[in-house]
Amino acid sequence: MKIALIGLPQVGKKTLFSLLTGVAYDQLTSRPSDYTLGMVEVTDPRVDKLSALYQPKKTKYAEIECTLAPATPKDAKPREQWLGKLKDMDAFCHVVRAFEDPAVFHASGSIDPARDIEMMHLELAITDLSLIDLRLDRIAQEQKKKPDPERVDEAALLQRLKPYLESGKSLRDHPMEETELKRIRSLQFLTLKSMVTALNCGEANFPNPVLLEAIQAQITGAGNEVCALCAKLEAEVARIENPAERAEFLAALGIDEPGSH
Repeated sequence: MKIALIGLPQVGKKTLFSLLTGVAYDQLTSRPSDYTLGMVEVTDPRVDKLSALYQPKKTKYAEIECTLAPATPKDAKPREQWLGKLKDMDAFCHVVRAFEDPAVFHASGSIDPARDIEMMHLELAITDLSLIDLRLDRIAQEQKKKPDPERVDEAALLQRLKPYLESGKSLRDHPMEETELKRIRSLQFLTLKSMVTALNCGEANFPNPVLLEAIQAQITGAGNEVCALCAKLEAEVARIENPAERAEFLAALGIDEPGSH
């Protein structure tokens, strides 16, 4: 499985990526053309039980391929590359800033998670709209040369999906039959992919249940998940080498397990 961390600049993507993959934070660059790849080990208590029972020489957990993506480029050519990279992903983790820090600028000038989520959803919807227009143009050209009923059905489906995207909604929320999903699967629409929205809270307002509840009400439907974490705090916890001390520290903060898990 492939997942990409996406989001505006200065939201904590690099900190979360480092926590998930173990890649050192200082090895990550901020150049808009950089895509950093890492592997995320998916721990599973069931695997631990089996390992304790059979005592193999090595215990291997499932892994997820994680890509740290730059912010959405504005220029055409870098944007094309950004789109190409994201189309290969199976799912996205949208990191949203929910922490106050006057020393860290915000791309939109203020902290507003709901607004930033809408901005990203709209960005992905616009990208999918451009894919639909390109595909409809190609179908029209092909139909002139060699009419095909399958292409007629595909074009009708795409025309039906356009208004949905134009309203800023995601295709994963649009009801479709399995045959219809199969018909457009090769186009790799971004808004059809599953999305985890990770609210990166500050130490002072974590876990911020009021905000979490509000965002969960904003983002509904299949393929959507919302969670809250404090990447800065978890980075500090990760530096504690002793597992018992680490667990004690988390317990003192009232955290059952790190949000990055």
